[in-house]
Amino acid sequence: RAAGGALDDPDSVKRHTVDQWLRLDPALPCLAGPIALAALFVKRLRPFAVGLVILIATILRPGYLPAPFILSALPLMAILAAGTGEVALRYLFRTVEQPWVGVRRLRILALAAGALIVSIAVSLWLPTYHGVLDSDDDASMRQAQQWIEQNVPKSDRLIIDDALWLDLIRDGRDRRNVVWGYKVDTDEQVQGWAPHGWPDYDWVVSTASLSAGTRPNGVFTDAVAHSQPAAIFGSGMTRVEVLRVDNGAPTSKTPSPAAPAFGGLLAARLAGVTKPDMLAVLQSRTVDQRVLATLAVIAAMQPVRLEDISAIEGEDDAGIPRREITLSGPRHRLQGAAAFFERQVGPFAAQAVDLTTDGLRVRFPLRTKDIGLATGPAPLQGGPAALRVADLRRSRPAEQLNFVRIDGTAAGSLETSEPAANPSSYRSMPAGTYVVVTNRPGGGDPVIRQVFTLDPGVTYTLALFSAAESGQLAVQLAPDGPPAGPTPDSAVRMLHAAAAAGSVYLAL
Repeated sequence: RAAGGALDDPDSVKRHTVDQWLRLDPALPCLAGPIALAALFVKRLRPFAVGLVILIATILRPGYLPAPFILSALPLMAILAAGTGEVALRYLFRTVEQPWVGVRRLRILALAAGALIVSIAVSLWLPTYHGVLDSDDDASMRQAQQWIEQNVPKSDRLIIDDALWLDLIRDGRDRRNVVWGYKVDTDEQVQGWAPHGWPDYDWVVSTASLSAGTRPNGVFTDAVAHSQPAAIFGSGMTRVEVLRVDNGAPTSKTPSPAAPAFGGLLAARLAGVTKPDMLAVLQSRTVDQRVLATLAVIAAMQPVRLEDISAIEGEDDAGIPRREITLSGPRHRLQGAAAFFERQVGPFAAQAVDLTTDGLRVRFPLRTKDIGLATGPAPLQGGPAALRVADLRRSRPAEQLNFVRIDGTAAGSLETSEPAANPSSYRSMPAGTYVVVTNRPGGGDPVIRQVFTLDPGVTYTLALFSAAESGQLAVQLAPDGPPAGPTPDSAVRMLHAAAAAGSVYLAL
């Protein structure tokens, strides 16, 4: 292991470790040296004193100093403190046939010195022990652990503080995916698990002690430098940050909130049944895009009351959009809304749907994919847009495409199984932002497929695919621009709907 530096260096890892010990108990570690030296003169205490002297020498010598090292010295300190105290008292109060004045004075001075030492130790201990007994310094660590268990996939790789390691392993994670931050720069086996360094990790759990005890140019430091906060708990020395590493993976980007302009459109629709403070939240740049899209569809289907758009603990300070809502209303409407949320798939799938006597609480998973509501709409100047549908599915089950404006108003529908031309003829639609929903014929089982924006005067093709991985319907919107070649029929369009991106060879 790399050396921890010298004790007289305030920036060394060893000094930081010793300072941590002294914050927890400022008296006993300082008394260890005098206690050990005094105990060397007591025969029955000498073996314990020698052991404590060896431990003190280990701390003072150059080299690595683990944080739990103090645990091996505490029992010896306690035994020797009690033992030397007992020996001193027995010696001072031993029976003397004719005590002379010097002995009595020595006893008084010894008692006074002992009382002074005890009073100093107690004065140092009381504030520390009061804080230890009354404060919960581990609360932020437990909150971070709970957040990770709920929001970080078990297949993701994490760099963590060692205090979390055992709990996350018990949560069912592979030990190669949960790595103590100190080991990423010092353990050859761990380095072999991540040959590319920090890009091989997805998350970092950063604490004050971990940041102070790692190399300035190591894997941990690089991972922190290339990450963004996803959740923050506590403050000061107990602050714990869960960071998402931007390693180039599709899931490594920080989610963007919905543009306030879209929230304003939906707030106008919900103004009659929603509290003003919730309407204000809708129009702030703090709401997850999926919340707006699903609320627009709910408002068009079966109106319910929006009670709350709550911030998940730890995420507000990290700037993560609010992704949990609470709805209220008649029981039968809430049951229908719960069934709607449970039916959603892909980027619109819910993490938790809980129907209780207080209402319907829905939480979406932590998201990184932009669904099309991050940027506000451009001014709608010009005529309507034109839209046609190309059904490219292997089979063409009867389904209905419904279009819902982002303000929660229905904008029409069409049947995909009509025996018409494929692609269909163009259909005029007002420019604006829409949520595309598929239903069974007759309007049952609505599922959100995509959110898109139609610009004025532009023609589009809405392509329907069969997603090979899930068998679900996939939807993709593409603008129909004019041919770029010398003749009108020289344009070729290829729509790529595969989940795995890669090179494609096209032969005509």
